[in-house]
Amino acid sequence: MRYSCRVPKGKGFLKGISIETLIKALREQKCGKPRDILLAALCRKKGWTLKEISECIQHSTSTIHDWLCRLEDGGLDAIYDKKSPGRSSKLSPQQQET
Repeated sequence: MRYSCRVPKGKGFLKGISIETLIKALREQKCGKPRDILLAALCRKKGWTLKEISECIQHSTSTIHDWLCRLEDGGLDAIYDKKSPGRSSKLSPQQQET
């Protein structure tokens, strides 16, 4: 999903969330995408540019931008992807039973 928002820098980013809260959440994540998103958020909160974050985390600037917009809209719960329903089954319920 593409976001079209302007991501503020520094204190303007995630206004209700402190750097300490981001650090705590980052320490709770072992690895993976949620950790990368939190790291990007922490860098942005510290005033880094999208390009600087992109070079540090090794993801494209558009990905970083989308993540940060997602956090602005949904708060820290937005570090997790929504469950995708997937493709519907081609088998009928009777076929699935057998």
